[in-house]
Amino acid sequence: MPYAGEPTTHLGWSNVALGFSFILFDVAVSAFFGLGIEQSLLTAAVRCTLQLTVVAVLLQRVFSSENAWAVAGIA
Repeated sequence: MPYAGEPTTHLGWSNVALGFSFILFDVAVSAFFGLGIEQSLLTAAVRCTLQLTVVAVLLQRVFSSENAWAVAGIA
């Protein structure tokens, strides 16, 4: 947890794209070796990205509201 005055880390869509490139590499390796798990890797990666995006948006709205009850409600 950052202390007052410390810089915070901001992750953008370019970071998501970088992470997704590793998934695409794994898909290519799976296709090369004939493992047959390409579709499940892509499905899992897209599903994970969507779920984490929704959670991030919800948490951002809750914490930006500065309402103690809203923050306590997610606990």
